[in-house]
Amino acid sequence: MPRVHYCFSQHLGEQVPPRKCTGACSKSKRRCTCKKCKCRKEVSPQTARQLVDLGVAEYLTLRIESVELKIACPLCSNDDLLKKSCSNCNKTGEVTRTELIPIRSNDIVMVTVGSGEEDDPKIYRPVMALRTPRSPTIEKAHIERALDNPAEQERIEIYQQMIVEAQKALIVPFKPDPWEGRGVFSFGPDERT
Repeated sequence: MPRVHYCFSQHLGEQVPPRKCTGACSKSKRRCTCKKCKCRKEVSPQTARQLVDLGVAEYLTLRIESVELKIACPLCSNDDLLKKSCSNCNKTGEVTRTELIPIRSNDIVMVTVGSGEEDDPKIYRPVMALRTPRSPTIEKAHIERALDNPAEQERIEIYQQMIVEAQKALIVPFKPDPWEGRGVFSFGPDERT
């Protein structure tokens, strides 16, 4: 049964943590500091395939092997007349290209993806790493605490100063238009749009 991993980021080059102590730390279980895989959830192979097809997960990469392929030379295209003088393939008509092929396991790694648009690149992060971003805002509870607490009042004043400085940075001096008096929509000499 394929195991579902949440414990590491495969896209960052991290390896899957071992299930037992590697012996790099002390052998005592009380003082062991090794990062261990504690993922226990298992799914059926059909469910794993569905999760990968949906983009919610990707298969665990065990290793990447390099394979050498012989392909026709892109310069001479294995043409008898052109390959006599081709220095790209040394007059053989074939070039060797190295391909990296990932060897995958049945186990899957849960991930999150980008915005979901077709042209947007996918960003893989562990699902457990998802957190809602926080921003320093003034809320009702802060205002209620500020009635009695001078430190909270000072915090609100500092936050107000930050807002004012950010708004001042948006204000720029007026620059006169160097093209004043010209037509706004000039389409050139042939007046095409």
